[in-house]
Amino acid sequence: MTSRLTYKTWFIAVGLLLPNLVRAQLSPGIQNQLNDVVGQRVEATAVLGTQNIATRSGLGWKLNGADGSIFKIPWKFEVLDPSPIGDSEIQWTPVFEGGLGFGEFNNHFDDNILAGNESDYDTTALSLGAGPRFYFGDSGFSVLPAFDFLFAYTENHFTANPDSLAGLAVQANGRYVNWRTWTVSFVPSLEFRYKKNFGRWTPDISIAYADFNTIPMHSTTDALTFSSYSMVLANKADLDYLTHWNLFKCPIHFGGDFSRTDLFGGLRQSMNTSHYYQTDLRVTFDTKGRLWTVATVGLSSGYFWSGAFNGYSIGLEGSLKF
Repeated sequence: MTSRLTYKTWFIAVGLLLPNLVRAQLSPGIQNQLNDVVGQRVEATAVLGTQNIATRSGLGWKLNGADGSIFKIPWKFEVLDPSPIGDSEIQWTPVFEGGLGFGEFNNHFDDNILAGNESDYDTTALSLGAGPRFYFGDSGFSVLPAFDFLFAYTENHFTANPDSLAGLAVQANGRYVNWRTWTVSFVPSLEFRYKKNFGRWTPDISIAYADFNTIPMHSTTDALTFSSYSMVLANKADLDYLTHWNLFKCPIHFGGDFSRTDLFGGLRQSMNTSHYYQTDLRVTFDTKGRLWTVATVGLSSGYFWSGAFNGYSIGLEGSLKF
C-alpha cells in the first residue's frame, strides 16, 4: 500500500465566462460548454484525490486565479504471496487498490467577467478496486488488469460581489451554482510492470493505462449533467537501493522515480495540458515483522511540471505485506 498526505495543492475551478446568466438567454452551445467544464472539473478532483495512476503523491498547481488543498491517501497492495496456476510457470495473486481524498478549491476569478466573485468547491472521493496480478516465472515481468469504482461527492458555493452585475446574475439564476452532486466513475485499467532484485538494487519500470467514465448518481440541479470521459497513460521508472545502514534494526532504503503521465479527454481539458512530468525522492525503512502487517514506512518529496503548471508534494509512504 502506498499512502501519502499532500499539501499545497492548487486546482482550476470552473470558468463561468458569461456576460449574463439569465435562464432564457443561455444558448445550447453555452449550456453544453458549461456541462463539459463542470463535469471535467468534478472528475479531475476525484481522480487526483484518489488514483495512483494519475499521480503517486498527489498534484499541486496554481493557475488562473484558483487555489486549494488536497488530503490524499491512496493504497495498492497484494493480499497473498503469488501462487502457481496449474503446472505452468505463471503465478498470480489478488491485488486491492483504491484511495480516499478530500479537496477544497477556490476560484477568485481575478481576470475575467466574474472578477471579484468567488466559487468554492468541496469534494470527498473514495475509490475501491481489485484485480489479479499475473507473474511470469522469475523474469520480473507481471501484468495487472483491474477495475475500480470511484465515488465522489462535490458541493459548490458561489459568493457574488455586490458590485458585480455578472456575479449577481449568476447567483440570481441559481441553476449553475450552489449545487451538490454525487458521481460514480467506472475505471478499467491495465498495468505492465518489470520489477526484479539485483543485489541491493531493485529497478521497477511500469506502463499503466486507465479509462475514467464519470456519470452522476444524483444532483440538485438539472442544468448540468456532471458527465465526463478521460484516459490516462502513465510511464514510470523507479529505482530502490538497500543501504548498509539500519535504524532501530530496520534496514534503510533510498529510492527515486521519474514518470511521464499523458492525459486525454476531460482530464486534458481540465488540467490544460496533454502531459506532465514528475520526479520523487524517498527514504524508507523495512519494518516487516515489527509492526504487524506493515512492511515499510518512510518519507518522500517530489516535484512535477508541465507547460501549464508546476509544483511540489511532501508525504508519507508505506506498504503492507499480509
